[in-house]
Amino acid sequence: LILVGERVEEARVRVAGPRSVVNDFILTQPSLRVDLSTMVEGTQISLIVPNQNSTDKIAFLEITPAQAEITLARMVKRSVLINPQFLGNLPPSKKLKSVTVIPAEIKVLVPPNKNGKDTLSVSTTPVYLDSLQSNSRIITKIIAPADIKPETKPWPDVEVIIEIESLLKTEKE
Repeated sequence: LILVGERVEEARVRVAGPRSVVNDFILTQPSLRVDLSTMVEGTQISLIVPNQNSTDKIAFLEITPAQAEITLARMVKRSVLINPQFLGNLPPSKKLKSVTVIPAEIKVLVPPNKNGKDTLSVSTTPVYLDSLQSNSRIITKIIAPADIKPETKPWPDVEVIIEIESLLKTEKE
């Protein structure tokens, strides 16, 4: 199951306790948790609670928001294309002959709402064309939306093979 929809990114917490203990607590970068272990597929409301590792000398007076609406969905396996991402332009005397991406596609897990007829794809990290003078093999990473996960972690490296031809013809005498 995967968390879909809006996520609670931050919460406001009011605490009480000795000033030195509260200051130390703040320095630990405290976090809150939502227990997903008992949740099932669908939408549910869950309480937001402090982590167990918080000190006994601090009292939690208020957490805002106190609850979160959680929507969990089953992931669906799909194959998606890997699109190379190009930035800039080739030098004026050069022309792009061909581009090959290895692998050309990858198996991913997507939420069911993305399993429609829309064409899903992921892209590579940028390939800068300005600096290319000849045929090149470039190893890149994959960039994907947060709700698209690789079937096997981590994301694999992707090889982008770029063939370039010169527009200037040299005359033979």
